[in-house]
Amino acid sequence: MVNALFQQDGNIYTPTEKAAGPWGPTMLHGGSTGGLMAHAMEQASNRDDLQFTRLTLDMFRPVPMAPLTVESRVIRDGKRVQVLEATVFGNGKEVAKGTALKLIPREVVVPEQAVPSANELQVPEELETMSLFGDQAANSFPPGLHLNLLVKRICGFGGTGEGEAWFRMPVPVVEGIENSPFVHISTLSDFGNGLGQLYVKNSTGSINADITLYLHRIPTQEWIGFKSKAVMESHGIGVITTHLFDNEGMVGSISQAIMPQFPAG
Repeated sequence: MVNALFQQDGNIYTPTEKAAGPWGPTMLHGGSTGGLMAHAMEQASNRDDLQFTRLTLDMFRPVPMAPLTVESRVIRDGKRVQVLEATVFGNGKEVAKGTALKLIPREVVVPEQAVPSANELQVPEELETMSLFGDQAANSFPPGLHLNLLVKRICGFGGTGEGEAWFRMPVPVVEGIENSPFVHISTLSDFGNGLGQLYVKNSTGSINADITLYLHRIPTQEWIGFKSKAVMESHGIGVITTHLFDNEGMVGSISQAIMPQFPAG
């Protein structure tokens, strides 16, 4: 079995079963799509003097478990700013598009009130490592990214719209290529909606069709801390905001627009 989410042949990426989502064997997990697009834009960028600061991903339709064509390019290349774009095609259709922003870092003196907060979570060294869904996962869910993720739970996953946990993705996104910190955290970015999953009356949970990841610092460790909280209006539109940490402190945030998912019929 291939120990990666995708096998690459030029700009064609064939997903393995490790890239699938929990809803069935025909659809990619949103995290797999995020990691793939981050990889493609990282490959398109030739600017090591700049730092990835934002990744925005729109998923127009379910991304199929089929060979995917990924087109990536630089759309702006300035002295201090670079903007990249990636588009994913599956079964002849455009299924997802994303952009990334890179900025140039410079040493500055930051006022105390603007310094990023220290780590707000229980440190990962004090927590047990487990799979995302616990011991029942292998029998209750189909293969996919969700079964390859490592988790250190603090609270959440109960449908209350908030939670805290540490995540690590030990599997490469692309076969033969070690995940960079940017690709790693991009692959994890869809799990804000898993941790902060919100159930409203008669719903089967909340779904998202977008991810926006902001990073003011690249993480220095593999375990990434999530502190997620959902808010929703009475008309059913909401946002999950996730603050991201490593042991040194806050590194960024994720925003995902959500709406309730109701049973068919």
